[in-house]
Amino acid sequence: ALSSNHPEAGLRVYVTSDSSDVYEDSFMKVARSPDDAHNFHPTLLLLGIRLGIDRVTPVYRDALKAALHMEQSIGIAG
Repeated sequence: ALSSNHPEAGLRVYVTSDSSDVYEDSFMKVARSPDDAHNFHPTLLLLGIRLGIDRVTPVYRDALKAALHMEQSIGIAG
């Protein structure tokens, strides 16, 4: 709602509720300009996932480290 109410910020937001699945068609509806299908806007992906109950489950550690090292990553919140 915040990004929708302030389009001058130039940021769009795509949110998953309780899954890490990102569906291309849904994402494109958010990221693309309605008047120009080839024009993409900066889009923040917020993934609602649980990585463990009281700590990060070991099976996720390497993938999480790799994702956080990506230039596009802005971090993690919990």
